[in-house]
Amino acid sequence: TYDGFYNKLNDTEFNLHTNIGNIYMKMETKHDNDVDSIFANIYTNNLNIADLLGVDDEFVVTMNSNLKGKGTSIDDADMELAVNVKELKLLNNTYKNLAINADCENKRLILSSNINEKFIKADIDALLDLSKGVPSIDAKLDVEKADLYRLHISDNDKTMLLSTNVVAKLRGNELDKTYGSIIVENTTYKDSRGVYEMDSLNVNITENHFDSKD
Repeated sequence: TYDGFYNKLNDTEFNLHTNIGNIYMKMETKHDNDVDSIFANIYTNNLNIADLLGVDDEFVVTMNSNLKGKGTSIDDADMELAVNVKELKLLNNTYKNLAINADCENKRLILSSNINEKFIKADIDALLDLSKGVPSIDAKLDVEKADLYRLHISDNDKTMLLSTNVVAKLRGNELDKTYGSIIVENTTYKDSRGVYEMDSLNVNITENHFDSKD
């Protein structure tokens, strides 16, 4: 349904029921005093992303997301996004109550998420900064426990448990020109052969000032 004018949508609704899941969207946009604002809610119920992408691996999501803010580009965007994934079926595993929060302001995107399942417990925090000449990414990953076998990352052993803390600080606008540091600390890996521990690993990627232009 549609209600409004070209510069103002009043409670626009979209409801789609298919054999690969359901999608519901409600959105309102405004253009007042040369400022564009948006309020949107998107809900999916058992949406089969794998079928949409044409891949064989299981990928079915039930989620609710809310977006609100103003701006039409990264230069003037001031928005907040909250995603609550009620159920995610991925690679023969089911994840419940996965929270993802994002905040975009002043060309800076702040992202946070947490996973609390029997086979993985982890927190993710990241900052993408586009406000300066060279984009930068600061990210922190805390993995309390990850069952690599249950996650289908590897099947070399039925017992493969990993815990670690990773901090990454990277700069660069192209992959081959990226520089910064990656620090891995307090890493413990356990399999059927025993327990392996690593206090820290520092990886420094230096900026290449001698790249030939010939």
